[in-house]
Amino acid sequence: MKIKTTYFALGLLLLVPVLTLGPGCKKDKDPTKPLVFVTPDALHVFSDVGDVVSFDILVSSEAGLSAFRIETKIDDGQSFTQTVFEESLSGVGTYNKLYEMIAPLAATGSSLIITFIATDANGLQSLDIRRLWVTATSTPLTETSGHVMFNQNSQNADAYNILLGEPVISKWSTDSTEMNILDYPTDTITTILSRSWISPAGDKFVKFNSFDYANATDSSVAQAFSAGLALPQVDNISPLDIILLQFKNTSDYAAIQITAVNNIDSTTSTDSYVFNIKK
Repeated sequence: MKIKTTYFALGLLLLVPVLTLGPGCKKDKDPTKPLVFVTPDALHVFSDVGDVVSFDILVSSEAGLSAFRIETKIDDGQSFTQTVFEESLSGVGTYNKLYEMIAPLAATGSSLIITFIATDANGLQSLDIRRLWVTATSTPLTETSGHVMFNQNSQNADAYNILLGEPVISKWSTDSTEMNILDYPTDTITTILSRSWISPAGDKFVKFNSFDYANATDSSVAQAFSAGLALPQVDNISPLDIILLQFKNTSDYAAIQITAVNNIDSTTSTDSYVFNIKK
């Protein structure tokens, strides 16, 4: 660092030095913590017991890395945290690792919290967390496709019986329990598709777009639903959305994949949702 000293005369005898920073001087920056990236990037990961689960880990640090470790803990209120992997690093700037594990029997019916922790040469730490949901057995769900439900302000079927896979016209229905989903516009005259659903049957919804719909099983739907925030209404429905539904007062679920949202013109007669169902 270069320091330039300048003297200013005060009166006749007193010289006061003033220090100024030269062009090569910069204010020290606060240390930067390591960066930890884990793939898959979804917080919740689902697996059957005994399956191999893989995590691709990338860590970087400006100061250089001194250590990396992985800890696990079964989220049952009784288990202890365990270090399942640990490695000392000699100041490398980047570190990459593929970590593979067997979904443990001990976590069946619960979840395993996996914590990835990086430490740099300054002792600063960063972490990333995944929650692995483990099931003992699971049954693939059966899919039906091409279901269509229309705008409530149309004269067409604006509700759906998910259990039976049948459309329902709400104005003609006297049994709310047969309407698992119903289009829910803000008024009775709007010509814009509401993109909102409610459940007159009292079912609950979780929008879960990272859910593995293609490989959906009874247990994976149940676990994904439990991991989300269940609500009586689902909004902002768009193509490719995945909506999980729990039937009221049961432990039964369905997964709904939106394939199209049609708001073709200024009338309501052709406004519709097209979707597939797995249950």
